[in-house]
Amino acid sequence: PDPSVNEIGTIMNLISLRINFFAVYGKEGMCEMHLRVMICYYGKHYNTYFYSKSRRKWLVFDDSIVKAVGTNWGHVVDRCKRGHFHPSVLFYERVPGTYAPKKIITN
Repeated sequence: PDPSVNEIGTIMNLISLRINFFAVYGKEGMCEMHLRVMICYYGKHYNTYFYSKSRRKWLVFDDSIVKAVGTNWGHVVDRCKRGHFHPSVLFYERVPGTYAPKKIITN
């Protein structure tokens, strides 16, 4: 059975827009990530949501159409609930300057 609008809303509210891997793993040098892309599915159809830093908006790719969804995550959640789209794949992007790799020691 397909998820209800309430179930989709619950799932969408569980998605973190930011992940701090240091807080998750407790290891120094870990980075922070921001949600950049989400692929959603409903009834043999996919939509892809993409946050454009240059436009400061969420965009939706729906077949051959690309259009603005809104400036905040709530706009994406509302659109997914209305269309019964549920998230399938999330892509996060590392925030520049938040990763400090360990030094490699060579002999």
